[in-house]
Amino acid sequence: MFSLGFFQSPVTMSLPFRTVINNLNLLSVTATLLLIRHVLGTLANDNFLYAVHSGNENIFHHTLLGIDQEHAIQSLLLLKHQSFEDDGVIEDFYRFPRPKVIVTHNVTFKFFEEFNTAMLTVFVAQNQLDLELLKNAADILHMRRQSRIWAIALDIEDKELFKKQLLEACQNYKMTNVLLSFIHTTNPEDILNYALKPYSTYHWIPKSLNCNHCSYYPQHWRNFQNTSIITYTSQNPPSVFVFMDESENIKIVGYVASFVLAFAQVFNASLEMYQPLELQETLANKHLNQMAREGKLDLPMALTENSQQTSMGHESNYYDIIKPLIIVPCSGRMNIRQVYGILLNEYFYGCVILCSVSLSILHSLIDYCFDGLWNRLNFLLNHRIFPGLLGYSFATRNSPWRGLKILYLLVFLAGLNISIQFASKISTLLTDQPHNRQILTYKDLSRSSLKILIDQLYGEAVKREYTLLAKSMKTTSYGSELIEHVNTFNETYGYLANRMTWEIFARRQQFYSQKIFCLMNERFGGMHHHSIALPDNSPLREAVNFLIPLTRETGLLQAWLDRTFLDLVKLKRISLRDHKPVEIQRVLSVKDLYCVWMLVILGLTLATVAFAGELLWAWRLSRIEWSCEQKSYTTASTSPEIFP
Repeated sequence: MFSLGFFQSPVTMSLPFRTVINNLNLLSVTATLLLIRHVLGTLANDNFLYAVHSGNENIFHHTLLGIDQEHAIQSLLLLKHQSFEDDGVIEDFYRFPRPKVIVTHNVTFKFFEEFNTAMLTVFVAQNQLDLELLKNAADILHMRRQSRIWAIALDIEDKELFKKQLLEACQNYKMTNVLLSFIHTTNPEDILNYALKPYSTYHWIPKSLNCNHCSYYPQHWRNFQNTSIITYTSQNPPSVFVFMDESENIKIVGYVASFVLAFAQVFNASLEMYQPLELQETLANKHLNQMAREGKLDLPMALTENSQQTSMGHESNYYDIIKPLIIVPCSGRMNIRQVYGILLNEYFYGCVILCSVSLSILHSLIDYCFDGLWNRLNFLLNHRIFPGLLGYSFATRNSPWRGLKILYLLVFLAGLNISIQFASKISTLLTDQPHNRQILTYKDLSRSSLKILIDQLYGEAVKREYTLLAKSMKTTSYGSELIEHVNTFNETYGYLANRMTWEIFARRQQFYSQKIFCLMNERFGGMHHHSIALPDNSPLREAVNFLIPLTRETGLLQAWLDRTFLDLVKLKRISLRDHKPVEIQRVLSVKDLYCVWMLVILGLTLATVAFAGELLWAWRLSRIEWSCEQKSYTTASTSPEIFP
């Protein structure tokens, strides 16, 4: 169980005793301690208490004030074994005016989730190191094991064994800020203090707690003493780009890789690759982040991409806060074939067919009602009406009826209107082709045939979170294929990108006569953050969180991006050559007249079919007439003669 104390005594000591300790002067305290000695009969402990509290300066109290002055203590965590009853030894920790948590045996909770983490942990061991209690302390300090820890060892006989066991436990639990004090209750003046030095290897150094200007808990992460940091890269520009320089040395650039390289340089660490680095070996960021969470990597050259709701237990502070962008090809000018598709649309065909049918019916009715002429084919498609509607000359029937003349006048006006509109539109559209409709919304994307190319590792998550994008998404299991499409500006697909990737796109397009890729207006909902994945209780967390805001404030992030773009251009990984120059004038080719040729072919095909049908119909009629004549002849030749 554990108890909470907020500026008061723990429950293990009586309130009258605390009142006596707090309010009486030094003489009264001495008398009270003598009375306790007489009652309890523990002379050794009484001598220790007297020695501690009767001096002008208490070592624990003085040290607590020094630690608090160096960096404020907002809360206190005290761990002791439940069999430890000599609370007078640690009296000053109880008296220290800060909220405190007292743990006596195994409990499960995470301190940073419940209390302020500007804390000091006091671990009390008597006679031997309690490994179970130390493990309990490590569990409570999950994700905060680099906070300040003060280990107080009472009456330890084998100090070297205790130091060795505690050192191995600190290294195992990744604790880096630990003070160790050896105290004998029989000789309270004999106090040995040690400080843990985690870099480059874990070891103890003697420490004096009576210095006025020394640091109790120095920031060891400011100098890693050339400690090896395991890392690896995804080779996914512009975050990471690996190439071979002129001296055949492998170079790594990119705004993420540069951060890791700067980290090693600033904090005096050495980088070591998880495995030998090979050029053009693409590894997904998701794999690298998972390797970091499993403890295989100390600091990956990759960023995580999580929504705001995602827990950041395994990650650093925000490296960048973004909204994921959807990059789609910009709407280009229509080709000649598409222009004919606009001209010969359903509106054009509807007008021609409606006018032809209605005027043919009127012409046939006039012919039938006034002249008694009837032709079934002319009832729907009149050879005198259809050419006039298309703007061609047509032959009129010589007739005295005024209604027929008015009908021919309507044919002329309808043909004139259709031909003038068609001619004006075709001259405008052929000389200045319009642009296709730009994809701006999810609805536009769903109506188009364009697919958004996504790495298969993130496909299911995107489908689950953004259902509107699921129908227009295509996944690939080859990360190198996706990178190749992006680097070559392949307009076959659209892509998901972050702000940095889009900035590289935008810079490339500055050298083009017209943009190739544009952003959709609709984006993903909510903000996403880019962080660096770290192992559990990583001792690098504080250093990484310290360096991240500095890179933004000093402009290093933008400078690294500029350098990456320059290197990509120098190595010809991206081209600044204009992929789609604007064509001011050009001669029409056979492909441009595709619709015209199709109309000619379709017309000739229909004419051939009609001609063959007419021949077949004429042959059938001739066969019928011939068979009728044969029957008549046979009947006449076989009939008896009436007259001799």
